Amino acid sequence: MHNHDLAEWSHDHVFDVGSHAAERGTRLVMWITAAMMLIEIVAGWRFNSMALLADGWHMSSHAVAIGLSACALSVVTYDADLTPVRIRQQLSQHHEIAHATIEIHQRRRGE
Repeated sequence: MHNHDLAEWSHDHVFDVGSHAAERGTRLVMWITAAMMLIEIVAGWRFNSMALLADGWHMSSHAVAIGLSACALSVVTYDADLTPVRIRQQLSQHHEIAHATIEIHQRRRGE
């Protein structure tokens, strides 16, 4: 039987955990693209410009593609060790924040 040392052929399986800055940047680009798309569509409609309308609708495909990229980034950087208990805790915190925000607005209105 052969007794070979395989240490030189081994490697770690540590993957990149992602970059929150990249995710934020991708979302920002998506919103800028969507805003420009709307501006082009509205301007094309207002000034009867088929070129602006066509480019605006064409930009919708870019906005969707960039949005899918942003979703993919958020999925791959998702906290994989979230347990059902931690998920419930986070949802409970979000519920409390929403409830407090609604209560503040109601008090300001005098309701």
